[in-house]
Amino acid sequence: MVRPIPFDNQCTPEGFKQKGEVFEELVSYKGVVPNRSRRACTAFMKVKVKIDFLADWFSESHDTPRLGHHKNKPIMDEEAVWSMHKKRNGKSSKEDILRIKEYLLQCDYIRASQYFGAYSTVGKRHALNDIDHPFVDIIGFRADETARVKKLVDQGANGIPYFPLFENNIGKPQVVDFWKHRADIDLNLPYDTEKSNCVYCFMKGPNNLKAVLRDDDGLSDSPASIKWWSNIEKKYGRSGRQSSMFGGKVEVPSMTKSGFFGTYSVEDPKAATYENIEHAPDPGLPCQCFD
Repeated sequence: MVRPIPFDNQCTPEGFKQKGEVFEELVSYKGVVPNRSRRACTAFMKVKVKIDFLADWFSESHDTPRLGHHKNKPIMDEEAVWSMHKKRNGKSSKEDILRIKEYLLQCDYIRASQYFGAYSTVGKRHALNDIDHPFVDIIGFRADETARVKKLVDQGANGIPYFPLFENNIGKPQVVDFWKHRADIDLNLPYDTEKSNCVYCFMKGPNNLKAVLRDDDGLSDSPASIKWWSNIEKKYGRSGRQSSMFGGKVEVPSMTKSGFFGTYSVEDPKAATYENIEHAPDPGLPCQCFD
């Protein structure tokens, strides 16, 4: 839990982080950037966090549990990281693995217990004795998002899904009009761009990201700037070699890297990367996620 104030390690350690620290910690931990097929950011920073928080919220305790060991210093250092990598038959060099884990080793190694009452005035909630008690899951998909509704219904849900906007034929124009008449709480995001959610989320595809890039002044050192994403991709993208067949013969393996948009050849002038986003082709796969 965090307070509605910016994080400062000395003055406000309980504040929120806004420069991509949590994202980079996850990438450093996983050792690879997420992509359209493996969205670790969604799984660990959104879904798992929600599930873990609700488990704590509906528990009998008034505090979140303390996480981590009870030693007075970290038990993982560079040599321990390298030793673990070798035991798991890792193929990366020591230089590469320590570069990837450098950020993680600088992060906190415990999470202190937090008292719910210090962060919320709502009050503690306790679970019902019947843990299988049915519930309604209210989801804000619009009338113009039929594919997302169908995908969620087909997959199945834990609760009973209800789509009030979809079922009442409320589309994007009506939503835009709603916020225009509530300027006091509107986030003032432009309605004709793709700036919602993570501004430069790779799920939006190169074409939409090119539109976002037009308003990027390049001054931010946070995920609000494409430079931040490019730097993360360069720092944590894995290198390798990939052979290809031509005329029945195996060609010399080409150098490849894995990035947010998948694996690409470093020699490809149209490679889909954040640094090369202006020249990258769009895969034509619109984001229909619903996590």
